[in-house]
Amino acid sequence: LSVMLIVYYETDLDITGLFTTAGVLSIVIGLALQDTLGNVFAGLALQMERPFKVGDWISFGQFEGVVHDVSWRATQFRTRNNDLVTVPNSMISKESFINYSSPSRVSGRLVEVGVDYRHSPAEVKRVLLEACTQVLEVLRSPAPLVRLKSFDAYSVTYQVKFWIDDFSAVLDIEEAYRSVLWYAFRREGIQIPYPIQIEYQHEYQHEIGEEEKLPPSERVLDRLRQVEFLQPLSPEELETLAKRTKLHGYYTNETIIRQGDEGDSFFLLDEGEVIVSVSKDGREQEVARLHPPAPFGEMALLTGEQRASTVKAATPVRLLVIDRESFKSTVVSNPDLAAAMSDIVARRQVELLAKREALDKSLAAVQAETSRQILERIRRFFGFAHARSPQES
Repeated sequence: LSVMLIVYYETDLDITGLFTTAGVLSIVIGLALQDTLGNVFAGLALQMERPFKVGDWISFGQFEGVVHDVSWRATQFRTRNNDLVTVPNSMISKESFINYSSPSRVSGRLVEVGVDYRHSPAEVKRVLLEACTQVLEVLRSPAPLVRLKSFDAYSVTYQVKFWIDDFSAVLDIEEAYRSVLWYAFRREGIQIPYPIQIEYQHEYQHEIGEEEKLPPSERVLDRLRQVEFLQPLSPEELETLAKRTKLHGYYTNETIIRQGDEGDSFFLLDEGEVIVSVSKDGREQEVARLHPPAPFGEMALLTGEQRASTVKAATPVRLLVIDRESFKSTVVSNPDLAAAMSDIVARRQVELLAKREALDKSLAAVQAETSRQILERIRRFFGFAHARSPQES
C-alpha cells in the first residue's frame, strides 16, 4: 500500500484501478478465511477454558460420545457405535453441550416405572430400592432414592434415581436395573399395568399369580424327590408340600441369600447356576457353583438359623422355594419326621466337616451329637417337643 501511494504522488500514473482491485481482493480473502479464523479463535478459547478434555463423555446436538481429539480447528469424538464425528470448533462454541464427566465422573440417572394402583407406595419403594442394590455398577454412595412422581390414568409412576461412575456403560446399567426389577416385581407380585380394559387386566393378573405360585406339580414333585432330607416324607406329604412350593426367578448377579441374614426358606435350583461364597476378614471367597437340582438353605428352613453363606445368581435362575409356614404343618403333624431329617442333615454336615478337617476316628460320635443338636433346634423352631431322635429310641 505504501509503495502504491508513493507511485501515485510521485508519478503521473493512474493507479486507482489497483486500489479498487486490492480492496476487492482483501474482502474476498477475508470472507474466504472467515470460517477458518472463526474455528481457530474458537479452538483457542476451548484450549484456554477447557470445558472438556480427551476421554470425557459429552452430548452435543444429536451426537453423544467420548472426546477423541481437540485441535485448533475441530473437535473429534467417538459415538457409542464407534463412529468418529468431527465438529468444527466454531459450532461447539455457539451451541450448548453436556459434559457427563465433569466436575466428576459420578453421574445421576433417572428410571421411571408405572405400577398398579393396588400396591402401596411403601411396598413399591422398598422393592425399587432393593433392586438398586442388586446391580453392581450402581453406586452405594450417593444412595439411590425413589420418588412417587405422579398419579396417571392407569398407573402410579415412580422415579428412581441412582448414581454411576462409568457413563460409557449407562445403557447396559439401566438395562440391568430394569431386568432385575422385572424379576423382583414377579417375586413380590407387583403388577406393571397396561392401558387396557380393567376386566381383562384382572384376568391377566390372576394368570401371573397362578404361574408364579403354582408351578407344574409333576416337575416340582420330581425335584423334591431328589432332596435327600425330604426322602422320609410319604408320597401324600410330598404332594402336599409340592402344592405349597413357590416359584421364584432371579436375574444375573442378584443376591438370593446373604451371609448373616435371618432365614426361614429352603431353595431348590430348577434352572440356571448360582455361586456360593463366604465372607471372612472382609473378603468374599467363592466356595462352590451349584447346578440343578442342587438344594441350599435347608438349615434355615429347619432351624431358622442365620445364613452361613451368600448365594448369588450366576445366570438367570429359577428356584423352587419352601418357607417355614408351608413346611410347618408337615413337620408338626409327623414329629418323628424331624428326627429322621436331623439325622440326614447332620450326616451331610459331618461329612463336609470331615473333608475339611480330615476327621476319621470319632466320625460316628460327632454325627450323633450334631444330629441331636439339630433336632433340638428343629423342635424349638417349629414349636413342638415330641420328636425322638434315633439315639433316643
